[in-house]
Amino acid sequence: MFLFYLLKRLRSKLHNINVKRKLKVIYSWGTGRAFQLPEEICIELTRRCNLRCSMCYQQHNQIRAEDELSLEEIKSTFNKLKLKTVSLIGGEIFIRKDIFDILDYFAAKGVIIQNLTTNGTLIDEEKAKRLSYFIKRKTIRNISISFDGKKETHDIIRNSKEAFKRAFNGAERLLTSLKTLGINTDKCMHINSVISKLNIKRFDECIDVTKELGIKNIVFNHLIYNTVEDLNRSAKMVGNPELGLFDTCSEKQSIQSEEIPVLLSTWQKALIKADELGINMYARPVSNLEHIKNYYRPDYNPSGVCIYPFFSCRINSDGTVPFCLLMQHKMGNIRTDSLSSIWNNTKFENMRKKLLSGIYPICKRCCKLVTY
Repeated sequence: MFLFYLLKRLRSKLHNINVKRKLKVIYSWGTGRAFQLPEEICIELTRRCNLRCSMCYQQHNQIRAEDELSLEEIKSTFNKLKLKTVSLIGGEIFIRKDIFDILDYFAAKGVIIQNLTTNGTLIDEEKAKRLSYFIKRKTIRNISISFDGKKETHDIIRNSKEAFKRAFNGAERLLTSLKTLGINTDKCMHINSVISKLNIKRFDECIDVTKELGIKNIVFNHLIYNTVEDLNRSAKMVGNPELGLFDTCSEKQSIQSEEIPVLLSTWQKALIKADELGINMYARPVSNLEHIKNYYRPDYNPSGVCIYPFFSCRINSDGTVPFCLLMQHKMGNIRTDSLSSIWNNTKFENMRKKLLSGIYPICKRCCKLVTY
């Protein structure tokens, strides 16, 4: 176990050294140009979902099922690429009837699914068994299942009276299947939770659910929200007042200044409880108490850099390639252009170039921002 830990640390250190070297080259170019192809690709398989979560912005930006990339279109793009890993997100990816055909395709190519995110409600016995075999063959590295509290809290946030029960049952089915195959679930599953007004006093509930399921890791996500001013300033920086920006959570949905003491108190109690129960508790984009306090202040202005658009690429479910998650300015579409031609086109380079001298205002609460 100790050797595994050392090897993991060494791989992480070598990766960081490699990234730093490449960043030096990118900054020396000074043009906004990146290397030939992205190192990481996140594929949004669908925006459809069987839940209507109170904090989710995707329900306002729907893409119809008939407009989603087909399996053949996914193959057409990725057959031309040499990739080691991808991440798969939704919507709820198990709404797609061909989800296991997609997983089979990447498995056959030797591509590792770095992370697969789900609300857990659609995981039946068959899906649990098939997912377990993908994990056993190391085709899927990690699966995250969403819980925002115990039944009452979770169902209110997810706007469904059956959400908790179905997600809990789905998680149990998957855990049982994994254990039947002798797989250590500590390394391949975690709970995903979103911090919001509705569970600000109930983080301990998430810890309880994690413990009850027998999962060792939980990640709390701060809401990514923006002020109208930040959105407008970002649009002006790009030179496009009608810039296609994702409908991120509004300032009204975030934790307000007067609620920060409650947030910090609840957070500290949850940390203590997690430690007592042997659960690893993390938060993103910030974990430190002082950073959490500052995150929700109106004047929050972290020092940091964004390297995401230089190394990582997102493909939306309709084939469009946006600049990033938050800045949905369309760089191109893989249905009409190759990913390699989109990756370093003039639009992409111009928007990246501005990041060399500082982040866009919309970036400051993004989970991809590297703060220091």
